[in-house]
Parts: sequence; C-alpha cells; structure tokens
Amino acid sequence: MKIREVIDTFLDQAILAERTKIIYRPFLEGIFNITKNIDIEDLKVSHVSKYKQQLYSSKKSIDQVHKAIVTIRSLLKWTTQNYDFNVLDYNKLAVPKVNYKSYGYFTKEEIQKLRNVIKNQRYTHQANILRDQIIFETVYSTGLRSNELRNLKISDLDLNKSEADVIGKGNKPAKVYFTTTTKKIISEYLKTRDDDCPYLVITRDYVNKRPTTQVCYEFIRCRFNRWGKMAGLKKCHPHMLRKSFCTEIWKQSGDILQTSRLARHADVSVTQRYILTDQATDKEAHATYLGNNRRFVFEEKREGRIVIKAEVFCGEGINPKRAKLAMREAVDKLLS
Repeated sequence: MKIREVIDTFLDQAILAERTKIIYRPFLEGIFNITKNIDIEDLKVSHVSKYKQQLYSSKKSIDQVHKAIVTIRSLLKWTTQNYDFNVLDYNKLAVPKVNYKSYGYFTKEEIQKLRNVIKNQRYTHQANILRDQIIFETVYSTGLRSNELRNLKISDLDLNKSEADVIGKGNKPAKVYFTTTTKKIISEYLKTRDDDCPYLVITRDYVNKRPTTQVCYEFIRCRFNRWGKMAGLKKCHPHMLRKSFCTEIWKQSGDILQTSRLARHADVSVTQRYILTDQATDKEAHATYLGNNRRFVFEEKREGRIVIKAEVFCGEGINPKRAKLAMREAVDKLLS
C-alpha cells in the first residue's frame, strides 16, 4: 500500500481528536514529500532522518521536530495494528528530548482573585457572567480540557448525581464529577437558557440577537487572558487550571494513582509532570513525615468500643507522644 493511501486512511479512521489530526497532517505531508509516495513497507530510517534534517535546515524548533517524529511513530504503530504489513519498527525512531512547557498552576489566593474578577465583570446580561463562571468552575472542579469543555452538551449532564459524561482525548468516554458550587452555577445558568443549542457553554449576543453558537477554543483562551489581566496575574492559561485541579487533588489525597485516574491520564508519568509544588508545600511535607510536625490517627476505645477516632496534626515543636497522652486525658474527663 502506498504511503499516500495509508496517510489518508490513518487520518480518516484512527481514533484521534480533531485538533490532533490538524497537528499531524503537515508532518505526514512532509514525510510523503520526502518519500515520493513509495510503498509503506519500503519506508526506512534513512527517510525519516532525511526529513528530520530538512526540518532542522528550515530552522524548525526542537519541539516541532519532536512532534514530527511522534507523528510518524503514531502512523507506523497504527499501520502495524491494522494491517499485516512488514513496516518499519516505530521504536527504532528516536524521539528528540524536549523540555515540556510548564504553565504552572494557580495558588488558592490566585484562584480566589480570578473568581472575584469573573463575578464582578460588566455584562449586559447576567447569563454571560454565569457562563464565564461555568467555564472556570467546571475546569477547576472536573479537570476538563478546553476542547472537552466546549464539546460538553447539556444532555451529557446528570446534575442529580453531580456528574457528566465526556468524550476525552482519543475519543475515550469517561465520567467527571462536579462540586456543589459548580452544580449550583450550572443550574442557575440553565434557567436563563431559552435557545435550542445543545452545548452547555455558548456565545450569545443578547443585544444584537445574533445566532447562538458553541464556543471555540480561542474564546476560552481569550477569556482566561482577560481574567488574568484583570486579576494582575503574569500568566493565565486554561491548562493552568487543569494543573491546579491535579495538584489540589494530590495534595488532599496524597494518592498519585487516584489523581491520575481523575485527570484521565493514560500514564501516571504524565500526572507527575502536572503535579507542582512550592517550597512551602515541600517544607510542610518534610515536617509532617520527618520532623515533630507529624500527623497521626488518634483512636480511643472503652469496653471494646471506639469512642473517638480522629486524625491529629501536631504543630511544630509539639511531641506527638505527649499530644496523644493529653488527648487521652481529655477523653477520660469527658467520660467521667
């Protein structure tokens, strides 16, 4: 089978997000131009190396070269899985190492600043404020990606269970869960909707009565840029809120696997890149596990029955053994 036919079939049938297909297409066209439409089985490492060299010669960044090789590997892997062809082993294609771009995450103070500026925006209609609150709170409470949020339909929601069905990366179905705050805002927003647009987040002109449409990715990104400037933040990107979701879940649970499942990452190593801590967090963790600033579970029984069970946090300079003794004496006084 010719490379042209394989590429077209791959882009048409492979389970990929639309934005991923848009990213892949120019790189696949590049390798097609290098090979002059040979059979897919005749593709060699030398062809890929020549294409890589061409990218470097045209001043492409290491990130672009990385994406090109990942794209070709993805094509070869898919071909191996779907056809009985003797194609090039994709593992032989070395992927250039890149420094992953980190947008960072929002602190709790920054989260509150953003909530305040969103709530105090000037709009001609209250529904637009509620819509902006939904964009922010839904991403923060569910960890949705921007594209998943814009494709979320009203029919996907189950407000009674505080959950929603989403189609994630690679067209994988999944469930996400809302907080009480998010659920309340969505309920209020839906009461203002009298249109027939199936999507949850929409653009609507209440003054000029323009058609109601699904929001685009650029709309969400521009909203965040605007809120960031209003809140006085240096950086404000939608993906920072997803990283804030992952970081907060991990801080509260301490379970990297649970965090990875809630973030819907295919590999826990991706979650590890998402979790970001600061010096204060690291110092608290050190004190909690190695210093006197330790956590422990206090459990007291009377006649074989538990009368109190609590997680105790010992502050700096407090001896945990003395804290347990003091709590036991307090329980004795209460029961006497």
